[in-house]
Amino acid sequence: MPYNLMVSKVPISTSTVRLTELTTTSSNKQTFPITTQVPATIIAAYNRFQNVLSRYGNVQQWSANEFDAKLHHLSHWSHLNAQQWLDFVNKSIAKLDPPMSPTKNFTFFELGVGVGAFSRRLLLQYPYANGIGVDIVRDAIDIARIVLPSDRMKLYTVSNNEYNMIDNSTIDHIIVPG
Repeated sequence: MPYNLMVSKVPISTSTVRLTELTTTSSNKQTFPITTQVPATIIAAYNRFQNVLSRYGNVQQWSANEFDAKLHHLSHWSHLNAQQWLDFVNKSIAKLDPPMSPTKNFTFFELGVGVGAFSRRLLLQYPYANGIGVDIVRDAIDIARIVLPSDRMKLYTVSNNEYNMIDNSTIDHIIVPG
């Protein structure tokens, strides 16, 4: 069944994304078998994202403070200052069940990880967390690989189907921030 998405006034239509039924494992973790088919209809959003990435300098030279202040701007959240961004992240995860805990191990999956701004905040706030991120924009994933610790965050692009190897029974939370 076709549906329309609106990404900052860029309409995207697709009829190939399928949602599959929610399942519950014996350990009572909620899992979502992920079936993704991505046609070329996302080109408009991809090109818009590429334009923003090209306007920023070499992220490798940014300090940790610059990451905290500016990284989310690369993901089209430039209307938020650093504190507003932190508040947005915290509000986005506040109602997760079970909640994320700073003293427990858990794994999150971020669909549309972009440059890693949301995942970076989670990894900073939750020292025992690990993450998996997927995005369609390779340049964004390249930036995320710079700013996120590779021992705690695995990153994949949709175009090369690497993400098909993800064992979704190990995922505690699925995050789609925006």
